[in-house]
Amino acid sequence: MKKLFIAVLAVAALASCAQDEIITKHNQVAIGFGNAYVDNSTKAIITAANEIQGFTVWGNVQGTGVDTPVALYGNTGAAVTREGAALGAAWKCGVVRYWTAACDYNFVAIANGTGIDVVNGLPTKISYTVKNDPADLLYGVAAAKTTDENVISGDVVTGTGTGTVKSIVAFSLNHLLSRVKVSFQSKLAADATDYRYTITDVKVVTPESGTYTIADNKWALATTNANLPFTGTEQIPNNSTVDYGAQLVIPTSQVNLVFTYALELKTGVDALSGEDIWTPFRTETVTKTGIVTPVKNCSYNITVVLQAGAKIDFTVKESGGLTDFTPGDDVNVQ
Repeated sequence: MKKLFIAVLAVAALASCAQDEIITKHNQVAIGFGNAYVDNSTKAIITAANEIQGFTVWGNVQGTGVDTPVALYGNTGAAVTREGAALGAAWKCGVVRYWTAACDYNFVAIANGTGIDVVNGLPTKISYTVKNDPADLLYGVAAAKTTDENVISGDVVTGTGTGTVKSIVAFSLNHLLSRVKVSFQSKLAADATDYRYTITDVKVVTPESGTYTIADNKWALATTNANLPFTGTEQIPNNSTVDYGAQLVIPTSQVNLVFTYALELKTGVDALSGEDIWTPFRTETVTKTGIVTPVKNCSYNITVVLQAGAKIDFTVKESGGLTDFTPGDDVNVQ
C-alpha cells in the first residue's frame, strides 16, 4: 500500500508539472498594449503619440473549433493607462488577458469616446459628446494571430516587462474629428493709428453630440448644438493677423461661425489716466453659416478678413466753384 501511495503521488506530481508547462507556454504571457501612434499629418489637437495618456480597449479571441469569437473585455472594454510608461513598453491594462496558442485576436482602441452596440466583444458604433473644450476622439484597430507554438504575429511589437519578452499590441490611432482654426486679419493700414478693430464673443456653433457607425464611416448627429468658444487678443493690431486657436467638431456637421466686431475711432485722451479714448462707431454681430463641411482627420483654417475703407481725402473742384467772382453793378463815388 505504501508503494502504491507513492506511485499515485508521483503521477499526481507529473500531471501537475505537465499542466504547469502548458499554462506557461500558452496562457501566462499577458496581452499588453502600448506604442500607440497617431497619424498626425493633418495636425489635429493631439499631434504626437507622447500626448496620449490612455484609451479603452475591446477585443475578442477565436480558436480552432469555435464558430463565434469570445469577448475578452466585455461590452464596456478595459481601461489602458500609460502611467509614465515609454512608447514601445507595455501600458497598464485594467483587465489582464493572455495569449493562447492557435487563436485569432482582434482589438479596438477608442480614446475619449464610448464604444456601443458591441458585437462579439467589438463595438460597432462610437458615441461622442462635444464639450466646451472637446477631447480628441481617436480610434484604431489591431489584429494578431498565434501559432500552435504560440508564436505571435500581426500588429504587435516586442517589448520587455517583468523579465519576460512580450508581444505588445500596437495600435495606429487616427482622428475621427475635424479641427477648425480661426484667425482675424485687420486690413487697416499700420499708420492708421486712430482706427482699430476689436473682436469679442467668437464661437462656432455645431452639433453637441453624435454617433459614429464604424463600418459605414457615417455620423448620426444630434439636433441640439454646442457653442465652442475661441479666445484671442480682443484688439486686432492694424495690418496683422491674430490666431484665435482651434476647436474640434464632428465631421459632416454644419459649422457656423459667430463673432462680434467693433470698428473704433480714437477720440481723445483721458485726462486722469492718460489712456486713449476709443469710441465705436460701427458694431455688428456676424453669423457665417456652413463655412465648411468637415471631414474626419482634416484641419480647416478660417481667416476672417476685416476690410479697411479707403482713406478719406479732400480736394477742390476745378470748375463750378471758385472760377472767378461774378460781376456786380458798378458804383461811382464822387
